[in-house]
Amino acid sequence: MIGKMETPVEVMGKLLLFTLLMCVLPIATYYISKIYFFEGIFQLPLASSCIYAAIPAVIVVNVVIGGFVYVAWRSEAWPTDDKQSSDQSQRTIKQD
Repeated sequence: MIGKMETPVEVMGKLLLFTLLMCVLPIATYYISKIYFFEGIFQLPLASSCIYAAIPAVIVVNVVIGGFVYVAWRSEAWPTDDKQSSDQSQRTIKQD
């Protein structure tokens, strides 16, 4: 949330959400793709379906990590004090 500082409860809520997503989504993706797609629709042998089912699970892991990084990037972790930063920049200019 740009322009608003988040409370620790909001931050922990986001962390908990992405932790649950990281635990549940890749495992669910692996088994769903293995059972329904690779063994069901494509009728691959057991060894091949296990290997091919890992690919969508790895993609889901990367999507969850990317989502976490995006949300963390968009949130404002520290309050910005424009007056303090402008005073500091003016002191730097005067010293030169």
